[in-house]
Amino acid sequence: DDTMADDDKARAKALVEERDALEVEIERIRGRLNAEERGIGEDAPLVDDEGFPRSDVDVTRVRQDRGELARLYNDHKRLTAEIEQAIHAIHAESRGGSSGHQNGSANGTTLGTHAERASVASAVPAPSPAGPAPYAVVDEIASGSPTERAGMYVGDRIVAFGTIDRGTFGGGL
Repeated sequence: DDTMADDDKARAKALVEERDALEVEIERIRGRLNAEERGIGEDAPLVDDEGFPRSDVDVTRVRQDRGELARLYNDHKRLTAEIEQAIHAIHAESRGGSSGHQNGSANGTTLGTHAERASVASAVPAPSPAGPAPYAVVDEIASGSPTERAGMYVGDRIVAFGTIDRGTFGGGL
């Protein structure tokens, strides 16, 4: 559906513009911390060697700026994740919706039994030594699901999804 794809693109563009504005604000605050506050930056101590507040900087303003930076960094991280999701949606939509393939079951529903999944997974060849090692293997796909519409099949090996790969994946599937 072209309307949905256009909406996804507009959403991604708006998110990128919002993130760009955040980056400008981050740089403005960082510049102030580095220039106006005697190069105090984001992590220099606000107390002297004896533990008293420094008299050469506006400690209150530096703390406010650092707090604002922490909030902006969190917002930036959130927006980056939302942009990644929007880009995934755009690419999924660009593949034309439903791929029309079945997932290995006779009625087009989820491939159910463990034996069926195990036989499919064991029939998939091992990854090549030159390729990255997968962190997951698709063992079932629901009919009409986004996974099916994206063109994935039972037995597909997942080597990366966004920023997740074998090195960063922390859970067992």
